[in-house]
Amino acid sequence: MESGREAIEDPEFIAALNRLRGLSSFILQVAAPSDEKVRQAARLGGLNQLRRAFPSKGRAAEFEEWQAVEIRTQVIWGALSDAHRRKFLATQTPGWISYLISAFIVVAAASLVVAVLTRTGAIRPIAGGILIPFLLWIIALGAIGAAASIGMNALSVQDDATFDVSSGKFIWLRLVLGALFGTVLTLPLGFDTFDTFLVGFGEASAPPETAEVAKQAGLLLLPFILGFSTSLVILVLNRLIESAQTFFGKPSKAA
Repeated sequence: MESGREAIEDPEFIAALNRLRGLSSFILQVAAPSDEKVRQAARLGGLNQLRRAFPSKGRAAEFEEWQAVEIRTQVIWGALSDAHRRKFLATQTPGWISYLISAFIVVAAASLVVAVLTRTGAIRPIAGGILIPFLLWIIALGAIGAAASIGMNALSVQDDATFDVSSGKFIWLRLVLGALFGTVLTLPLGFDTFDTFLVGFGEASAPPETAEVAKQAGLLLLPFILGFSTSLVILVLNRLIESAQTFFGKPSKAA
């Protein structure tokens, strides 16, 4: 049972404190600060004794505790270089994202298997035929593409300044947008290609031409590409909307 002054029933304070603990450990182990003020801020002292309490078993964080966490966080964060900041944020990527990506991969694989078995007559067709497996396929691939983009940012292979890989809410939004773009923009174009792929799956026939293979592969992987390039898709859509507004007489922002 949680008891005593160390038990805090304040999720926002605990989240800020945990980030400060991560910053403190990171700067001492990786950045090796030479400034005594920064080293002093990284020594948390009594803050290390605070812990999260079960509901109704703790107290609210006091003003002095909030102030101590905020000031120390600002001092340490200000001492980090841009490269170290990106490296630290990469370590703050929520752990549940790996399980979520695995779930999307399972959904994509299962939907493809069901679609193949349905199209070849190996199993009894479900209501809607292969439409439902196709929808699950493009939704899962769109989300996987968005997750791949998040992973690239976390590994600092790709630097997306508009996206914080440590924010669970932004990660969820990125995944939802990736699935949405993958579904809406692929659905009108990809169903026939998906059906053609299923028809030719496992049949002994002459191999298709290279151009046809490239077209088919491109359309099959389109939801992944759209999910991965969510920022680019948003930029393109904004440009199209601005062009349409200008065409119908609305002055452009530049004007």
